[in-house]
Amino acid sequence: MKRSRGRIVIVAAHDDAHLDFVRPYIDSEIVTVEPYALSNDKALSYLYRGKESVVAYGSGLLNKVSAVWYRKPEMDLRGIENPHEYRLYMRSAQATHVEALYSQFSHALWVSDYYAINRASNKPLQLEQAGSLGFRVPDTLTTSSEAAASRFMQCYPTVIVKSEANVFPIVDGQHQFFPSTKVARGQKVSLRGLHHAPAIFQQAIEVVADIRVTVIGKKLFAARVYDREIEQYPNIRDWRVLHTAGKTRFEAHDSLPVRLRSQCIDLVDRLGLRFGAIDLVLDKRGRYWFLEINPNGQWAFIEEDTGQSIGKALAELLEQLP
Repeated sequence: MKRSRGRIVIVAAHDDAHLDFVRPYIDSEIVTVEPYALSNDKALSYLYRGKESVVAYGSGLLNKVSAVWYRKPEMDLRGIENPHEYRLYMRSAQATHVEALYSQFSHALWVSDYYAINRASNKPLQLEQAGSLGFRVPDTLTTSSEAAASRFMQCYPTVIVKSEANVFPIVDGQHQFFPSTKVARGQKVSLRGLHHAPAIFQQAIEVVADIRVTVIGKKLFAARVYDREIEQYPNIRDWRVLHTAGKTRFEAHDSLPVRLRSQCIDLVDRLGLRFGAIDLVLDKRGRYWFLEINPNGQWAFIEEDTGQSIGKALAELLEQLP
């Protein structure tokens, strides 16, 4: 594979911490597009004329693009000084305008394709594909039915309940977060209103360790999660809670079996991705279980703790190096 001589487009918020881990290793010209921060000097335009389509950003054309890194830009309209009743309209117009960007540059290498990311975010699809590749996968029910959830919860000593949402409410100015929670059989829990907010119910595994696997192309980086003060959260089965509180650390996990490494790389490829953050757990019998894959997950904090060269690997993929 030859080094790219074209431009590399990074689609991200300007303050995304991951960018600093990748840009130092890129020799090609970089254009960073912050699609939801459009202004007169950062306008995004598409022109079709004379059987040719061109994309303009700011004062220049986005041409000679050899690779695109879609890093997950975020829409934020809170600072817009317009009547509240127009915000949904503005959000719709802006989202539609920006989404057109993700079907451009058909000859470029995308990390990863926007529509593949959306498809791979489908949890039932993830479990099906992982199971077909030979991963151990806990029994899982994704449902809006109170009756189905109740029956499922009676089948196992403990289940894990997870929200399906990726956007959470803001109450009294505070962002709410619903972590994955352990529920024992017979424990009183309200399933009322499940049809308004469907959830995931999963057979609980007796976990020894959480393992985060980051796959970039054909390269893989595995890290073990160490939770400090985990005993303070006996019913929580979600390392993100302690990570947010600064009470986790990650160490390189070099003992991941060769076959499992291949399965992780194959899963990312089968889902049409070039990047994936896979959550595994190791049980008391030394067996690994697949929980989920985040097709555009975060990894900068893992590189900070472990020193693994994740950013360099991503840069090499964008530069199309072997």
